[in-house]
Amino acid sequence: MSTSSAANSDYIYDSAAIVLNLDQSQDGEDRIYTLIGETTDSMAVAASDDDVAGYLRGWGLANYIETFRTNDVTLHSLPFLKDDMVRELIPSIGHRAQFLSHWEKWKASMHSAPTYLPIPNMEPSKSMENTDATENHVTSERTSELMHHDSSHQDTRNALLKLLNETNDGKALLAEETTRGCLSSKGRSTLCKLIIRRELQGDPTKRISGDRLLAISFEIKEVFRREHASTYYIPYQSYGVGLKSSAKGKLINCLDNLRREYRKSGLIAKSSRYSTPSPSRTESPVCLSSARQLRDRLAGLPEEDADEQILWLQNSSDPWQMVEVFWSLTTKARLQSLSSEEMTITEYFSKFPCLHKPSGYLLLLTDFSNIFPDHTEALNKTFPLTRERLLNTIKKRIDSSSVPDMKANLKELLKLAEGGEEHCNIALFLSIAYLLNLSSVRRSKKSTTWRPSRLESMEGFITHVRSAAEVEETINRRRDKMAGLKLHLQPFIIIVGQTLSDISSYYIIVDKTLYKVENILSAVDACFKIIHVLNAEYPTESKPIWMFIQLCFFEMSTKYDQTYTTVSTLLSELEVREQERDK
Repeated sequence: MSTSSAANSDYIYDSAAIVLNLDQSQDGEDRIYTLIGETTDSMAVAASDDDVAGYLRGWGLANYIETFRTNDVTLHSLPFLKDDMVRELIPSIGHRAQFLSHWEKWKASMHSAPTYLPIPNMEPSKSMENTDATENHVTSERTSELMHHDSSHQDTRNALLKLLNETNDGKALLAEETTRGCLSSKGRSTLCKLIIRRELQGDPTKRISGDRLLAISFEIKEVFRREHASTYYIPYQSYGVGLKSSAKGKLINCLDNLRREYRKSGLIAKSSRYSTPSPSRTESPVCLSSARQLRDRLAGLPEEDADEQILWLQNSSDPWQMVEVFWSLTTKARLQSLSSEEMTITEYFSKFPCLHKPSGYLLLLTDFSNIFPDHTEALNKTFPLTRERLLNTIKKRIDSSSVPDMKANLKELLKLAEGGEEHCNIALFLSIAYLLNLSSVRRSKKSTTWRPSRLESMEGFITHVRSAAEVEETINRRRDKMAGLKLHLQPFIIIVGQTLSDISSYYIIVDKTLYKVENILSAVDACFKIIHVLNAEYPTESKPIWMFIQLCFFEMSTKYDQTYTTVSTLLSELEVREQERDK
């Protein structure tokens, strides 16, 4: 091979210098490498460096991804690494031991499942006759190892092709790959449904092992050359006590969804594991009406082909700039899964570790902006315009109230409002609990009703503690209280300071995560938006307060909203126009 041709080639497959030419697709999404030279068959070999990156992330070695890429280690060459190669790639002894442990298990699982590596049937070209004997020996060894699995590889590929050719949906997928070059997000979902239904045929309760799912992921890669196996399945990994990564991928998601459908239809008996959460369960479920509202909104967003970005978000939390970009690109795909009534907020946060970061709430605000673009800045625009009317309403209530405690508390808040803009904002938000006549809260059929006091209603919205040391205790106490009432802990606000005129910190509590914000307006704004994008419920004892905020400040009204006479009355007092409900 001439020097110029070597320089112009984009990739070298092995030491025998079989050249692969880079063919960049028009949309720039992926890369295809095509074998050129004197071969009996031309074969397309999908680039697999991204699959290697997926495994390295799953093994807790994401910082070596660039090193593997620089050294051209792909899924094709990964099984054939030698000790000295690994030592050069991973100098750290501890990290190398960690890699070798997972790598050996991975190779073992590859041997127990069908192996799908492309095997060109080739004759050496004249340009290769002078290749070094040692290099030829290495190439011969590798080809021999690959040919060992050629029979099973062809059988499994034919099995998947047969399945696809038996249905119109399958034929459409093959046609889509031919015309489009790769599968769409919808196409990947359809493919998984076809495969999982085949696996469960005759026994909907059948357990599909991780090894089987791994094998299927490589079957897919063999038929659809530009797909990545890691899109469909990444095995469970454990790095030690408390450091685990659950198995992930579209095949698992499809399996879970299909079993859920079977349980709902009665084909699979419901077990206690899938029954309604018990009172002791601390995970926050999604709100059904909110989930329906979210699905309505998502229907208007364009379809996204976001599988790779979602997979990256499930395994990475930095660099943050990339997190923000991928988060925005995956809004519809992520929130469609969250709108399922089976997924809890706890599960959603576990799925995307970036939400546990201090700036995680900004990602949720991005979702709100994408779903409700007309209401993103609503609070900042409407609240200043309503401030004076709220102050006048407080004064009227002080004059008309015959309840001493209520009159005294409103006077105290009115005095606080005179201390500056931030003090005024705190006073006005806290006063809403006193301006609304709050009703009883229904519990389960066997329980009596719970009528929260105004103080409880206010604390369900904004809880004031005197020091940061009280924050965790307050959250735990509130969580236990909700569990005792057979209710779930919903997002709420905690403000910290010796007095209301000396507030130093503002927190939003979402499940087991605390987000710190700058002021009370930001806290109310973020908490409201988080509740909506997570399909959570308004805290039970403060639902009327949040409904007032929704209608008065965010100017949002949906067909799923609960109507409160007391909210309508206060809106009338403030001369706020009633919002037309979304259809």
